[in-house]
Amino acid sequence: MCSNDGLPPLQLFDDNNCQTFKYHTLTVRMPRVASNVIEQNTYLTEDQKRRVQELISELEGTGKGICRAVAQPLGGGTKEEAELFHCMDPWLGKEWVHTPWLYGEVYFYHRLYECVDYHTTKKDPFGQLKKKSVNDAQQLITQLLQHYNTQTKQQLDHHSAQEIGKGLMYSSLWGNKMDLSRFLIDDASRQDTTHNADNVLCDHINMCWDHIVDHKGKSSQMDVILDNMGFELFTDLVLVSFLIDQNYTTTVHLHCKPYPYYVSDATKDDVHWLLQFLCEHEESAVSTFGKHFACLIDGKQVILHDDPFWCSPMEFRHFPQHLKSHLETSTLTFVKGDLNYRKLIDDRHWNYNTPFKQIIEGYPSGGFPSPVCALRTLKCELVCDVSDAKVEAAAAKDKDWLVSSQWGVAQFWKRT
Repeated sequence: MCSNDGLPPLQLFDDNNCQTFKYHTLTVRMPRVASNVIEQNTYLTEDQKRRVQELISELEGTGKGICRAVAQPLGGGTKEEAELFHCMDPWLGKEWVHTPWLYGEVYFYHRLYECVDYHTTKKDPFGQLKKKSVNDAQQLITQLLQHYNTQTKQQLDHHSAQEIGKGLMYSSLWGNKMDLSRFLIDDASRQDTTHNADNVLCDHINMCWDHIVDHKGKSSQMDVILDNMGFELFTDLVLVSFLIDQNYTTTVHLHCKPYPYYVSDATKDDVHWLLQFLCEHEESAVSTFGKHFACLIDGKQVILHDDPFWCSPMEFRHFPQHLKSHLETSTLTFVKGDLNYRKLIDDRHWNYNTPFKQIIEGYPSGGFPSPVCALRTLKCELVCDVSDAKVEAAAAKDKDWLVSSQWGVAQFWKRT
């Protein structure tokens, strides 16, 4: 299942270069995430803290600690679910630094949950951070909704709807800057989420919008593979509401993580908490939107899902049959954020100018199950379909362009 003949090699944490962001992730970012879990969760027992500290010691400094097996990865209870983690088997018992970046980072969170006994407590070790990120983004939320309400208070003609719809897609893209595994709360709340066209290094928004328009007024389904809770999730909800309200789709399926993940990834509980927060907000524009979206859920126009696959190291080219069958019925799947992008195109040593179309059509099935649009800001050393000229220009302006979250891609594919 994990055979990848003909693909570029996987990105490893070290790749014989300790100056990379992925090496920094292993030796600094991941230990910091684990340390924050100890500091921010007073309910942890001394034994749980000790186990987290042992995990930290495996990673800090050089990542030379041994990556051992997790007794039972979350979501790996059945035989089929356990198979989602077999990709990690060749690297268990080896030093962390020599494991693939994607697989090892995913596995780190399962090790962390084992340390804090999440299997039995079901307490979200990142819950306080996620809720604070929403509180800190209230001004952004209010501003976006006031602007949105002004734009949509009258019946929209084709051109106006197009401009609003595309604008909301860009808002969803730049909302992806708000990632608590990358930034501290205060840093994230100050991220500039306004659209800068020059910083979208590959922009297929027009192609994607043309595809959306083709399905206006038809009974159809769209899907969104969500990324971060907080302001990003809010921007996703506004986009979804617009697509339904303007009759571009009948229903939208939101795919959440089945449990807390990568610090700020959205779960079903996070979606419900955010909606309650919006519904109870003192600003009428915010509360009205929250109640409207809650009605979309109650009316089954928006449907929430979760699945263990989203928290496994398995790439999207290896979708289990039930997810593949579901997505095959979709007119469009939005893939949000950095982690999902890494699983969409594989965390491999692609040339930056490798066409998105070429990678997607390299799937064993010949493509993604549905038309797909990836909306993502760059927060790791992985990107495709960016011309040499744009790479050179971005690098000249920002030496950290691959990981600074100041640059983005909006990449679309459909089967022809």
